[in-house]
Amino acid sequence: MIIAFDGNVFTGKTSLIKALSVMTDSVVINEHSDFLDAEVLNHDITSREAAISLQLKYLDAEERRCNRLKPNKMNLVDRSFVSMAAHIFALNHIHGVDIREWFLQEIQERIESKKVMIPDVFCFVKCERNIIIKRIHENNSRNTASTYYAGEYLDAIEYFNQNWADRVGSLTIDTDTILPIGLAKTLIQRISVPCQGTFSTKQLYGYLRELLMQEYTTQRRK
Repeated sequence: MIIAFDGNVFTGKTSLIKALSVMTDSVVINEHSDFLDAEVLNHDITSREAAISLQLKYLDAEERRCNRLKPNKMNLVDRSFVSMAAHIFALNHIHGVDIREWFLQEIQERIESKKVMIPDVFCFVKCERNIIIKRIHENNSRNTASTYYAGEYLDAIEYFNQNWADRVGSLTIDTDTILPIGLAKTLIQRISVPCQGTFSTKQLYGYLRELLMQEYTTQRRK
């Protein structure tokens, strides 16, 4: 079983995965950035060419992550292709850098060649924006690029993830006040029963195209 955790930065995905891994016989697949060199992560997207170059590195990291999967175990995956798509959605609507059609073609080819993992369960991890900002300031040693905690960017990422969750029946996990260990216990109970339908890769690709190409009006959350 592959369980993927997507959502904004500093919503508690990694802490939740760590708590789950202690409580279950599972394999943890770290997020894409752990498979990339530090200089790759220190970037400033200013053009379509730069965005494509960076995204190719993330897609190559996804292929390396696929090789870490264990078929007979629970695989806890820190971010899936949904996070990549959400970033591209925000990149277009907030920064005006449009690589959506390129990404859709690239992701389709890589899904067909099994270079992108397809989760059995999608989890949307969220929390209030003010909590995200607080956590960012408390963890500035992680050198999170300012692009990823601008208010409009955070809103666009959450909007995309919420729409994806609505399409596929993701488990939505709010980390505002509950400790990771409590969330992990609840999540184990929730994934012990069927929680979402089985979707073909064609259906998932269709949802990606629909959501990436939709109109979006920038609105700050209250």
